[in-house]
Amino acid sequence: MRNSAMKKVSLLLIALLILSTACTQSEPADFNYSYDGSLKITGIEDAFEIAYDDIFAMEAVTKTVQSVTSSGEEVVNEVKGVLLNTILQSKGLNQSDLSAVRLIAGDGYEIDVPPEVVAEKDIILAYEFDGEPLAEDKQPLRSAIDGVRTMYFVSQLQEINLSPAGNDEQSATQKVIILETEASDSELHDYTYYESNDQALKVAELFQKYNIAKDSTTKFVAGDGFEKTEKYEVLSGGYFKVTGENVPLFIAPDLPKGMQVKNFITASCGQVVFMSAAQAIANLPTREIDGVSGAKLEEVIKASGLDGDSYLFAASDNYQAEIAQENLEKGILCLDDSGQYKIKFDQSMPKSAGVKNILSIAVGTSGKEASSVVEEPPAAVFDEGLTTNWTITFEGLSDGSFDFTSEKAARKLELIELETTFTKDDQQITDTWEGYRVLDVLNFLKVTDFNGLVMTAGDGYQIEYSRDEIDDKTIFAVVKNGQEMTDESNLVRLVQDTEFASKWLKGVCKVTVK
Repeated sequence: MRNSAMKKVSLLLIALLILSTACTQSEPADFNYSYDGSLKITGIEDAFEIAYDDIFAMEAVTKTVQSVTSSGEEVVNEVKGVLLNTILQSKGLNQSDLSAVRLIAGDGYEIDVPPEVVAEKDIILAYEFDGEPLAEDKQPLRSAIDGVRTMYFVSQLQEINLSPAGNDEQSATQKVIILETEASDSELHDYTYYESNDQALKVAELFQKYNIAKDSTTKFVAGDGFEKTEKYEVLSGGYFKVTGENVPLFIAPDLPKGMQVKNFITASCGQVVFMSAAQAIANLPTREIDGVSGAKLEEVIKASGLDGDSYLFAASDNYQAEIAQENLEKGILCLDDSGQYKIKFDQSMPKSAGVKNILSIAVGTSGKEASSVVEEPPAAVFDEGLTTNWTITFEGLSDGSFDFTSEKAARKLELIELETTFTKDDQQITDTWEGYRVLDVLNFLKVTDFNGLVMTAGDGYQIEYSRDEIDDKTIFAVVKNGQEMTDESNLVRLVQDTEFASKWLKGVCKVTVK
């Protein structure tokens, strides 16, 4: 009897235990959160820190948020946390007074929340996702915003940088640089991207060349509509990859993958916009002219941010054409048969309006009257017909030696005409030369200050020139009296507008900068 009673009690206890366990598992877990350290709130005059434990103790919200991954997959989560605005209001601030919010993670990942999102959306500093605490590698907080890309869901949140309204005014665009043309005329750097050996422009060099202010931010617009802003210090340590996959691609050696920007159409840096012609053609509305398809010119201007009554299109060789805004609908940005990008117009516009190897676009100066104002540098002859190949090696440069070639000269510099009259054997000899200003070559090589030049001929003969002896009428001549110089021992001759030719040098092959 006793054993039978004990069995009944045991069974009852087991049943109660099972029922208790089932009830416990069906009820939401009540977690007690604690994490050492503080969340930094910066970018405002009275920056402050708030302990994570104090955030966990604040009034919480639970909301369902939807986000989109980089592959287009929609993700729905139920998150629990504290509104950023709740923290701000505890300090007398309000999210509505901000123009931008930058979320900064402990692993170095950073991203700016766009102004329209800051103005319209709740930013939740979540510590639970789908009823569970954050995984250890995402603690202590993860941002969550409904209806945005998952890239704005920043884990390991350690700092929030605020931009008060009025602090983010961008200067009006003054100039657009076509990235592919810039790359063809610039020094490229090797960059290994996964297993691909690609080439890239160093952003810091671009910023220096185009005087990008250190307090500026860069806004990217990608071909798929993705937009993103980055600080100067982030950009200046990176590269614009221009060969291989996903180009142009903003990338840096230590940059988290989520901060890379691929296939961008524009990168707006203060008053300068770097534009990818390839991405513009691939993603902007197009039209066809004479069987050639290209991006509508008015759409290119719209994407660039330029605003004027006319626009000045400039080639890499300095050829320029100014086009009235009303004539943009007659033109396209397209790729030509040689692999260069150009501006092409229909037959209602003069041929001179077209610009090959387009490098830059700026607001024009002639306004609506500039139906097609074409400008060429005075007294300059462009060397489209030259065929001789030559190389001058420059030594003594800050970054080592450089081979300056006839191809580089033809694409980058003006062919200048110089008439000389010098005395030889009591007779005056007059010749007409065409060539490249030595000062222009030095400027191209970024030589802004030098004491002198030592020029060496192919036979080893040298002449040294002081800084004062190199003026605007000192040229590397390649054409004499209308005839290209073809003698292998004298393809390039140093010529000056002097009474005597004693310091003219035949067959220049090396220049040492002192």
